Amino acid sequence: MTAKSIRQIKARKTSGSMITFSTVLILALVILGLGFVALLMLMGGQSETKNAADSGALNVGRRSLDDITVPLTPSQIQLFGDVASDEETGANGVIGGNQATLRRINRIWAKALLMSINATAAGGNAGQGTGNAQSAVQNAESISNLLADKLNNSNNLHGFFSEYASANSVRMLGQGAAMSVQPGAGWQTSLMERAKESNITLAGTPGSNFNLPPGHNLNHNYATQTTRTSVQNAGNKWFLKGYTPLTVGNNTAWQVPFLYEEKPHLVSRTMFEKSQASAMPISWNKPVPNAFSVHGKAIKNSTLGEQSRSWVLTNPRQTYKASMPHSFFKILIDEPEARFYFYPNGIYPPVKFGANSSYGFTPSTKSMTMPFGGVLCSSVTASNVLVGLDVVGRTVDQLIFGAPQGNTTNIEKELTARCNEMISKVGVNVSNSDMHQCLSNPANIGFLVAGTREFLVYSKDGSTLSCKPLPLALADAPWLATIQGNNPDGTSYTIVPEATQNFAGVHIPTVVPLPFHSIAFQLGWSNWKKEVSWQPSTGHNGDLGIVKVYRWTEVHSRGVCVPL
Repeated sequence: MTAKSIRQIKARKTSGSMITFSTVLILALVILGLGFVALLMLMGGQSETKNAADSGALNVGRRSLDDITVPLTPSQIQLFGDVASDEETGANGVIGGNQATLRRINRIWAKALLMSINATAAGGNAGQGTGNAQSAVQNAESISNLLADKLNNSNNLHGFFSEYASANSVRMLGQGAAMSVQPGAGWQTSLMERAKESNITLAGTPGSNFNLPPGHNLNHNYATQTTRTSVQNAGNKWFLKGYTPLTVGNNTAWQVPFLYEEKPHLVSRTMFEKSQASAMPISWNKPVPNAFSVHGKAIKNSTLGEQSRSWVLTNPRQTYKASMPHSFFKILIDEPEARFYFYPNGIYPPVKFGANSSYGFTPSTKSMTMPFGGVLCSSVTASNVLVGLDVVGRTVDQLIFGAPQGNTTNIEKELTARCNEMISKVGVNVSNSDMHQCLSNPANIGFLVAGTREFLVYSKDGSTLSCKPLPLALADAPWLATIQGNNPDGTSYTIVPEATQNFAGVHIPTVVPLPFHSIAFQLGWSNWKKEVSWQPSTGHNGDLGIVKVYRWTEVHSRGVCVPL
């Protein structure tokens, strides 16, 4: 073989090797490229799966607020219908709501708490209120337990997850891939943001005892201002604490934490699991959760592709006030009376004589004669004594708080507290002066003159107060029609003991001396008297209590005669 042939053979071998190497290299590069593309598709699929799970979780957080419902029984509607709906006031709120949701469960608990506070504040005058308050808390707990059961049942949440998660694309896992629910242990609940604010505000501040009735001081550990440092428009709002036992008397109410104006958002698995009831128990037997974990899977052709879990903390971003929107209290004005007193022995105490004589809300005159009503007198007559000046031209507020003054501090606090319980608008807190302004409606002066003796105090819109006779109140707030006849559950007691304004008027009595005697002294005067009673009530049937005002004029006539 020639050298040339040998060189040709070597060249062919070298060329073949290069072709083989190039082919292997290209094939390897193709495989690497396909692997890289597959890796990118896998990573993209994982990201798409995670995004789909996140969107499904956020929808679970959103829909769990309103679409998981518990129906209320007829008796529970009577108790909580006005706080189970946002249409609790005005003409559209005659019936109120008939179901409970996560958005409003705190309103139900808060109303039950107010009833317990009213019963505790009434003390020995609570009457049936103690049992009614306990029943209200038990009913709130029953509603809350049913809601907790539904929220802890993941089957009730799967549809909310799929609604958004399945709409998200996971096509990087392959044509036809779709996101769906992965049932099982990945669906759990948690109790996050413990001891932070709920979505229920209180009236006033700790310094004003939150404008609660004078017989009860709320534990300040039960309230907090917002725990969000960057939040705007929080003002001076105070909130009930969430996942904290709110014990009043023998009753314990609860709240679910919802940070002020915080949006529903995703949270870390670590924080979620750290706050679960199994990891950190609380004394609430069946706590209502505020956080949820979800578990989804991306499937192609019935073959599992990817799985993903997400954790969401929900929040309705709606704040309410602890209130009883469908409630009222009554003011009953007793018919004023003239009572006549004489001094047959010339010294104290005087002798009450004759029947009481009622008078209206315009000035009038009254007379009374007592035989032998003075020392050595044949008779003493209180002649045409002017009465009614203690009530004429006075408003309902002046009849309760006006002269004679008396100690009206407690009735003022009681009525201001009740007014605050009627108001449901956040940020509207009723002061003593606001209450007095409501009761000072000048139109009621005319109604008093016309013979009206019963007035209702209520809020027709959850933000303003009214004091009107029953017919006008019913036209103003139609929901009153079904409850205005209800009676308080407490017992009546005198909250303003007999108050006196002495020498409010002067008159000269007619004195007839005994035979052979002459008049030595004759003088008459009038004392105004007032007494106020209060019959407290928890508000379990809408009635928050009855104020009764008793006013009378004591007409004193004194005559002294001496022998001629």
